[in-house]
Amino acid sequence: MARGSKKDYMVTPATPRIDWRKLLLPFLFIMVLPSVLAILADFWLGSLPFITIAAIVLCFPTATILVMKTALREMDRVIAEVAPPVPEEAALPETGLPESEVAAESS
Repeated sequence: MARGSKKDYMVTPATPRIDWRKLLLPFLFIMVLPSVLAILADFWLGSLPFITIAAIVLCFPTATILVMKTALREMDRVIAEVAPPVPEEAALPETGLPESEVAAESS
């Protein structure tokens, strides 16, 4: 191989990964931060544990739903990068079945 050829400088593409920062931000700002602020408010107002319970009842399910939606969106993105493209409908016969199945059904 000649020095300086094109193969010497080829860069392998990075593997698709889930962006964990997109999962961490809703978790921190919707669950952890309000829970800590509720605990501090309870101590300050002397109403321990009522504000904390209310914050946990509201924030934990909300954070769970948002983190799960974000995780599913990230998984869809990764799968779209990794999975082969779906064949076009024009490439399939009129029956919508692959050629081997069409031949098996007709015999």
